[in-house]
Amino acid sequence: MRAKHNSFYRIVWSLKIYDAQIEGKYYKSKSNSKISEDEMQIKAISLAKRHNHKGAAWGICSDGRGWTASIPSSTPLNLIKKTGKIELPIAALNKYCRDYLASFAPHDGGLSIDFKQSEKSIDISKLGTGVFGLTCLPKIPRWQGPVVWYLRPIGHITNMHAPLNYLLKDKNDKNNSEHLSLWINAIRKKENLPPLIYGYEVVNRGADTLAIGGSIMHNRKMISSIKAGLQEGHVKFVGENRVKANSLEAMAALLWNSPTHRNLLLSKEATHLGISMKTQDSELFAVLLLGDGSSLKISRADKKSR
Repeated sequence: MRAKHNSFYRIVWSLKIYDAQIEGKYYKSKSNSKISEDEMQIKAISLAKRHNHKGAAWGICSDGRGWTASIPSSTPLNLIKKTGKIELPIAALNKYCRDYLASFAPHDGGLSIDFKQSEKSIDISKLGTGVFGLTCLPKIPRWQGPVVWYLRPIGHITNMHAPLNYLLKDKNDKNNSEHLSLWINAIRKKENLPPLIYGYEVVNRGADTLAIGGSIMHNRKMISSIKAGLQEGHVKFVGENRVKANSLEAMAALLWNSPTHRNLLLSKEATHLGISMKTQDSELFAVLLLGDGSSLKISRADKKSR
């Protein structure tokens, strides 16, 4: 997931844009000639292909700059006002996704609610306040993992801040990974979950491997490549979160407000956490690797008994 700042989604939501993982770029003319819409169309389509997105947009700003944007889905997410239901884009989901998941993250906290695929529309009047998400597992390319297509606010959300975000306020130094791990464990404590063990070399090394390339796209081949190393360290892969933002606070907001990302942070199966973080294009990029190291105690006990 990606966002420039905490208010990013509030801004795009006010424009009734609910697409997640929006990529965009501005262009200036390198000569005295004006930028044409045809030129921007070509660049927008190229941008979409680069990110395996199915939607693209482009245009010319009032100051003469060109702009392009690409989005994962080929169609908007519609709310039918007469029925008060979100209509899922079933045709697009069937065309582009091997599987998909509709879910809802309550604003007050707790695990997200997953909806059955038999539900073609979602009655938002029964959800309360929070964020609705729709995630697609692409058919092509086969190596790509799940992609968040949409995030849509439900009810009256006054801000997008994550709980306990004061723990991350004005934090931006060489200890960013540790700051984020402390926030995650504070959140887990608030949700009556045990803390994750942070700093185990095997898990950190796996996170560093997954972060190679700096992409927010989940790569199933890379995940498969680290599983053997984790198993040698008696850790089972549980899941990964990828996030890019311009601050730790914005990262936390994205991780908390996305239903699927929140559920991984609050996993009861996970015992260990590895974080790989770096600055990339003036933004913070992080991969969070969660694993189950419950067998570590057993293996160490076996060694002592011998």
